[in-house]
Amino acid sequence: MKRVLIVLQAFDTHARGAVVDDPQEIARLLASDHADKLRETQLPTREDAEREGREQAIAEARAAPLPDAVYQLANYNSVRSGLHQIDPFELFATTPRAEIEDWLRRASKLLSDAWAVGDAYLSKDAPYEALRERFLHDNPGFSLKTYNDAEHRGTVAALR
Repeated sequence: MKRVLIVLQAFDTHARGAVVDDPQEIARLLASDHADKLRETQLPTREDAEREGREQAIAEARAAPLPDAVYQLANYNSVRSGLHQIDPFELFATTPRAEIEDWLRRASKLLSDAWAVGDAYLSKDAPYEALRERFLHDNPGFSLKTYNDAEHRGTVAALR
């Protein structure tokens, strides 16, 4: 956690809502006549947030059926690199490697196919319902929650 000040009332060059994180500036402001316009708090560091996100992803994956868990990890790992990734083979060590590899392949296809569905949803010109039905048919074995999550991610990707 990192010590910060939040400006509650604007003063001098500090706007309302500003966050001050420099330790010397924090000490100076707390000793000033403006201390009553500030609130001291703790914010998670980037490392804290990444660790908490990783722990949450692992907990959710452990609680889900294997297809959905592997999708969650594939999705999580798709936006992280190196040490921050979660190894599904390690997390599901008692599951046969070939089964995990199969679900990783299928999860990757699900994520890839989701863009077309999201794009059709946004464009209103493409046959969204038909594409969604095809998406579900071509990617069997996942829960409705996972299909909806993948479609949401595809829609966000199509916006870019």
